[in-house]
Amino acid sequence: MGAITIIGAGPAGSRSAQLLAQRGHKVTVIEEHRCIGDPVQCTGVLTNSVNDILPVPEECIINRIKVARIYGSANKHIDILMKKKNIILDRAKFDRHLASEAESAGAKFLLKEKYLSFSRNRVITNKHKLKTDFLVGADGPSSTVAKTTGMFKQRNYFTGMQARIKIKCDPDTFEVFPSEGVYGWLVPEDEHTARVGVLAYENPRVHFDRLLKRRKGKILDYNAGLIPIYDPKLNIQKNNIFLIGDAASQVKATTGGGIIYGLMAAEELVNSIELNKNYNKHCKNRFGFDLWLSLKIRQVLDKFSPKDYDDLIATFLKPKPKKIIQDFDRDFPSKFIFQLALAEPRLLKYLFKLRP
Repeated sequence: MGAITIIGAGPAGSRSAQLLAQRGHKVTVIEEHRCIGDPVQCTGVLTNSVNDILPVPEECIINRIKVARIYGSANKHIDILMKKKNIILDRAKFDRHLASEAESAGAKFLLKEKYLSFSRNRVITNKHKLKTDFLVGADGPSSTVAKTTGMFKQRNYFTGMQARIKIKCDPDTFEVFPSEGVYGWLVPEDEHTARVGVLAYENPRVHFDRLLKRRKGKILDYNAGLIPIYDPKLNIQKNNIFLIGDAASQVKATTGGGIIYGLMAAEELVNSIELNKNYNKHCKNRFGFDLWLSLKIRQVLDKFSPKDYDDLIATFLKPKPKKIIQDFDRDFPSKFIFQLALAEPRLLKYLFKLRP
């Protein structure tokens, strides 16, 4: 069995460590922060499909929501009653749970240690030189592993800005504001506390402040960070070096969510290492089309006017389209987008927005 070094103890890194350690590999995880899960830079909304990959313990769940309220211009909106409730994570607890599972399987974690470089199968950190057979970059959107191994290339990002605020809100309803930056959100933790934030290509503070005027409350804390935009051309394997999660841009361009894809990629990583399979190809076969569809949907939405959003909401208020978007999981648009087009052919007019 080989020695494997994973850089980064987020969900993708720790889940990879667990699965590889369970198969007898010698796994070392290097994490630059002193405490796994901190700082939190995540909205923490997961569709129920995560439980098909990895059951989420109750202690990691802050809330469950059943309604997505999507706003157009002004206060026009549509309420989508989701077939299965979405999960609101305590992200720090979730990360620590996954790391604990990996440790129980035999993985070793080195905290407060920074990866510097990789040469001749040796990982160099600010504290150690470690011989390894495989290197896995699970070190986020600005991946140092990718940079030091020639795998970084040109990348594009959203910037996310979020605050936890004290506010009276419906604990069952996740609010979405698609015309605030790339999009804005209010995610309830309970009836008195919510996470309010935006994604933007630039000037996120402008959009964030505007959203806070719509959803006023006492700010408890802030967080912000980069979210990679999926690039189907990005090479995520180079010989014995692999990228996973945000480091591999395995993120939905529609919402910036990537936890579920990172967990699936961990399974493909294990198969690739153990069976000498093409990791890049297997990730694309499993979920690449969904990431690509999300990217194309984002490119269309980026050209929407407020009136376009109102028209889209009016379309989704019709029984057939509404039922489809309520019944299917938004993480996998390949499972419903063609049914949606058949149910409402007028949606195809938005494809013309993809033209330069």
